[in-house]
Amino acid sequence: MLKNYTLFCVLLFSLVCVLSCNDDDLPEPAPILITEQVDSLATIVLKVSNIMDAEGNMNIALYDNKDTWDVDVDNQLTENEHAFAYPEISSLEDLEVTFDDIEPGVYAFSIFHDVDSSGEINISGSIIPLPREPYGFSNNFVPVLSSPDWSDCTFEVNYFDSLELEIQLIEGF
Repeated sequence: MLKNYTLFCVLLFSLVCVLSCNDDDLPEPAPILITEQVDSLATIVLKVSNIMDAEGNMNIALYDNKDTWDVDVDNQLTENEHAFAYPEISSLEDLEVTFDDIEPGVYAFSIFHDVDSSGEINISGSIIPLPREPYGFSNNFVPVLSSPDWSDCTFEVNYFDSLELEIQLIEGF
């Protein structure tokens, strides 16, 4: 009999607790999150315009730091580890190249149209070397008698960015 009485008391106590409790006393349930995996890296769509010759390759280099920019640009290097694309040119239409999964940071483009497909930009002049093939830089920077500085051509990339940039080729000398 004592056993039944104890069980009755426990049930009665539980019932009183439940009935006396209001919604404000209850803890907030944890939200259920249903998420899709979102790619947080950036995309850059580069449009190259003012193509003057329908042959050769477009050498496109994307740099992520000043040190490699200075070495490559000052020495007119064309074969570098930072080059992302060498698309073939077959028309005078604007060229569009997409760079996916770009980490946040500061970047700069350096490009030239290798019209004769020699693998390097043709240079004329010994005192002041001038490119003979079309070339261009991000921000459409036009250098005057020197290589461009890193700061002249840089742009910032953030998470989730989808940038559309255009570089107009400059005619070689």
